[in-house]
Amino acid sequence: MGVKKDFEVIVDNVDNHWRVDWELAKKIYEVESESYSVLEPFAYSYLEYLIRYKTSQCGDNICDKNGKRIRQKVSNNLIALAKEENKENKELCMLLDELKKYFRPVSPGNKGDNRHSVMHGITLPINWNKKEFESLIHDIARLSKYQ
Repeated sequence: MGVKKDFEVIVDNVDNHWRVDWELAKKIYEVESESYSVLEPFAYSYLEYLIRYKTSQCGDNICDKNGKRIRQKVSNNLIALAKEENKENKELCMLLDELKKYFRPVSPGNKGDNRHSVMHGITLPINWNKKEFESLIHDIARLSKYQ
């Protein structure tokens, strides 16, 4: 499946809150494929949203049983939560395992458990490349089917 088809799959499966943004991202990329460095942070935000959407931590005001706001899980911890809460869906869990590649810790002792301790959180756009962006779009398309 090519990147054009991947964008179509995403747009076909996206909820209304993100539809306009994904339609615009698709148009921008079709006209200027070098725009990946501008679109990549947006795609990472949506990837995290899609993973979060599969968990109990979807929404703005997540609170514990005492009503105290809890810190939402991010990166590898979010993937672990999504796997735990969707363990009956083996296919989804296998895909979530594959998505860990997007949350590589920045250093050996780092767990990659926050946005600023994973490679895409600190990598400058000049170091991103088109092939990796298109791989990210492909994986977002694959995950979009579980929405």
